[in-house]
Amino acid sequence: MTELSVRSHPAVTKTVAWLREFGQRLVAVRVVESSIVLAAQAFLALFPLVIVITAVMPSGASEGLVDELKSKYGLSGLTDSAAHTLLAQRSAVQQSLSAFSFVLVLASATAFTRALQRVYQNAWDLEKLGLRGLWRGFAWIVGLVAYLSILGAIAHWIKHGGVAQPIAGALGFALWWWTPFLLLGGRVRARALLPGAVLITTAQIVAVWLSTAIMPRTIRSNEAKYGPVGVVFAVESWFVVITGTLVVCSALGAVIGRHEGRLGRWVRGTADPDGWRREVRVFRFHAPTVRNPRGETADGTADAAAPDVGTSSGPVESGLPGLSAQPERGRADRDAGGYDAPDERSAGPPAV
Repeated sequence: MTELSVRSHPAVTKTVAWLREFGQRLVAVRVVESSIVLAAQAFLALFPLVIVITAVMPSGASEGLVDELKSKYGLSGLTDSAAHTLLAQRSAVQQSLSAFSFVLVLASATAFTRALQRVYQNAWDLEKLGLRGLWRGFAWIVGLVAYLSILGAIAHWIKHGGVAQPIAGALGFALWWWTPFLLLGGRVRARALLPGAVLITTAQIVAVWLSTAIMPRTIRSNEAKYGPVGVVFAVESWFVVITGTLVVCSALGAVIGRHEGRLGRWVRGTADPDGWRREVRVFRFHAPTVRNPRGETADGTADAAAPDVGTSSGPVESGLPGLSAQPERGRADRDAGGYDAPDERSAGPPAV
């Protein structure tokens, strides 16, 4: 088989097309930059929110959530002691927490949602929502709080890992299926978002499994060499890996949902390449248009449906609504019971 025939083989052609589209999506989402930004925002914005959540939720769910995070990220040594100190000082955190500080933590956490929203928008080639999508970041934070609370309760009440882990995986799938639908403003059909949710959930499960094997040794080594700041370096580096898988899987999910091949048609449920789009009704309030007697709006533009004043193409509007200014001969004929078109040679110009 010659090299030319290999290149022209349908399987090779489809694979090259897939890889080209996937590379374009990775460039569009700025995979390296977005991974670093998401990791930084998760560490600086979401961690304070997690601390607040563990302080205000019931003690059992709080202990379960901290144990779940410790097992996922392999926290040990001074970091493990800090986590236990946080649980012991829940009342102090609750007393120092004010309404202003809670709103501040919540607002700072939306920095992560805005960065994640940009990733999804670039992956699906959609425009920014602007101020219309501002509330969606807060809604996602509320959903994240509910997710962490349920996860902590499951970890506390269900001790058997064979039962708790599948439930946690199902919750994670629901979270990553709902997240792009919310942050994209519902402009992508939920069915088209399924591949991305499956890929992200699978990647997160693999990342957690690797984390339990790699992170304890890495944290102990960095902690012994650099102290607490070494733990920060280790956790932040691992965050880049986790957010990197999130960005890559989001781009790959968009490629599958938009692809014109058999898989894309099955995912969308239609052969239409734009079948992944979902129409969103936007309700806008339109104030009633106020026009002057000449048929002009407030900005001085004439309505297209209004007759042109001063021309002979139609009846000329008078100063009173509903009345037409006709020549006197035509008015007299109309009053007599009939109307004949005026003689253009003797009627003269129309009266305005």
